[in-house]
Amino acid sequence: MNNGPTGATDPSGLEVRIYRRSVSSGSGNGHARIIVFDPATKIGYTYDGSGPGSIGSIGGEWDLTPKERGPKTFRVVPPVVDGSTGIKVNTGLTYNEEIAIFKRVYAQLYQVPKYSAIFGPNSNTYAHQLLKLVAKEGGFAAPDAPPWAVGWDYNGPWRYGGEFFDQFGTPTDLYNKMKETRGLYADGTNGFGQVIHARP
Repeated sequence: MNNGPTGATDPSGLEVRIYRRSVSSGSGNGHARIIVFDPATKIGYTYDGSGPGSIGSIGGEWDLTPKERGPKTFRVVPPVVDGSTGIKVNTGLTYNEEIAIFKRVYAQLYQVPKYSAIFGPNSNTYAHQLLKLVAKEGGFAAPDAPPWAVGWDYNGPWRYGGEFFDQFGTPTDLYNKMKETRGLYADGTNGFGQVIHARP
């Protein structure tokens, strides 16, 4: 089968594509949106990480809630986002198999409550982790970073699977201890005068 991660064909009929949504900074960077769809029925789902807006670039702690939208019927396939048909990710799985995995992983995966639009972690970090976990369960190769997706390969202290967050973005005991020590939720700020938003 010719089902390399970014090859031209996928015998399953399923399509997973990574799309670039424009951002307002004018930097040429973009926000990664993942669309999973069945070309035969034009039915699919979209997956997005979130962000707190421009103030998130300076740090703090945020309640960042990823979004799953669907099922929806696309007017054309492949869908077009900001004039592009996206980057195809081949999986070798059927639509029903793949969407079941996406739904399982999405239900477990948090977006880490730290955010930097410039360096990560950010919505692109979340999109990459979602695809990594889906690829691991589905047995296919996760795609390389799109050149415009800043934060996709973030590997700093707030990374998934690091000291402070596990692979699903759940805070570790060390992170919770650090948060208590710094009194992050005591007065509604992060200790640097920045108002934060607590995770549920």
